[in-house]
Amino acid sequence: MRNHRVLMAGTLMIMIMFMTGCASVQGFGKFTPDNRAGISFEAGQVNPDYRYYLTGSDTYPVAILALNKSYSMGNDLWKEVPMTPNYLKEMVTMMQLRLMECCQQSPFGFLVYTPEGKPIGMMYSYLGVSIAFQVNDRIVIMYGPRDDDQLKRYQGRTYNNK
Repeated sequence: MRNHRVLMAGTLMIMIMFMTGCASVQGFGKFTPDNRAGISFEAGQVNPDYRYYLTGSDTYPVAILALNKSYSMGNDLWKEVPMTPNYLKEMVTMMQLRLMECCQQSPFGFLVYTPEGKPIGMMYSYLGVSIAFQVNDRIVIMYGPRDDDQLKRYQGRTYNNK
């Protein structure tokens, strides 16, 4: 029972950090909503200084991450994909359609910052996706997305998507 409480407290802390953009816990970066980032994804603008990653399915990714090439991904929850403008537009359109169908919302663009406040990329996902990350020696370690009811609805893993 104690382990369950510790796990719940840790999950709640990560959710609060994501939702508030707080980087007060040492080593954790932050996401901040940004309209320009969203417009960039939606326009299919591929930045040659970024590597692109997906998490979730190849058809309906949960999130698209554009990470500055001077950083590398430190875990396998995210799949690096060769990005083209057409492929980016296709992924964005699929996310938009799925989010509207399952959850009556639209994806958002986010800027991605190190714990020190240095911008290192952009992300496109739904609000409340519950992703957190740490940066250690230019290696980004992503945690999440948390397997909550909203993620299950998005992925069609609930009865009648409710």
